[in-house]
Amino acid sequence: MANLSKMSFLCLIMVFLSCTRPDGNIIGTWQAEQESEGSVNMWSIIKMKIGENGQYDKTVTLYIGGKTQEVKESGTWKKDGNIIVFTETTTETGDPLITAYDIKELSDNTLILSASDKTGTHKWKYERKK
Repeated sequence: MANLSKMSFLCLIMVFLSCTRPDGNIIGTWQAEQESEGSVNMWSIIKMKIGENGQYDKTVTLYIGGKTQEVKESGTWKKDGNIIVFTETTTETGDPLITAYDIKELSDNTLILSASDKTGTHKWKYERKK
């Protein structure tokens, strides 16, 4: 009976950890779509490729008031637990820009990133693209 209790407890711990830890495979191509809130009519599509070699490429296409603007960025990434850090190396000044995100969810098809700044907490929900 004691062995059954230990086994049940270990299974419960494994289920809990698998549900709360973002240990899925982050390597791949992801896409997020966002609509702005407020008075400005803005829509954005973010396409991001995270490579096995520690490199990433991201393209943000902004649709603002009927006009389109595309912003590209690339650099390196590193994941440590539920934190992913992107170091953009394609800045206008030539200085690297480092941005850290909390990984709220990482599954086969979903990646949810969160970051906070002086305006609040922001979330991006990405879907894996084949």
